[in-house]
Amino acid sequence: MRISYDREARAAYVSLLGPLEDGSSVRQVGPIDIPDGDGQVVIDVDKDGHILGFEILNADLALSPDVLAQATNPGE
Repeated sequence: MRISYDREARAAYVSLLGPLEDGSSVRQVGPIDIPDGDGQVVIDVDKDGHILGFEILNADLALSPDVLAQATNPGE
């Protein structure tokens, strides 16, 4: 599992299988509002219905600073 965070976009991505290959995500589910929060989640799903990862929008509000501190920059 890998977490990346783009400060400019205020979005984090949690990849369950490592970096995604082009075309591996065939469907997105969401956005789903985080209960009692300011963020949203979008889930990436493969052709077999398996969850590949998920994007967290407004991640600076939805995730703790400890989690964001462990995230990598998406360009790395």
